[in-house]
Amino acid sequence: MLRNRLKMIRFIRKVARKIIIESEYCADKRAFTDITKDDILDVVFNGIIIEDYPKDKRGHSCSSKEGNLHQGS
Repeated sequence: MLRNRLKMIRFIRKVARKIIIESEYCADKRAFTDITKDDILDVVFNGIIIEDYPKDKRGHSCSSKEGNLHQGS
């Protein structure tokens, strides 16, 4: 399981380096917080996946939080 998680993290990082797409919904929600796009990138590149949704109707997604990948979840 850890191997699959790390593989998914590497894939997400590869894609995120090319393009980060923020939905209109997310952009609207972020406008009311102090969360920056740099904060989002930090979690993408350095965060921990806490919930995985591979069969989400909008496409594979996950919940993540700040932290070190080697901490586990």
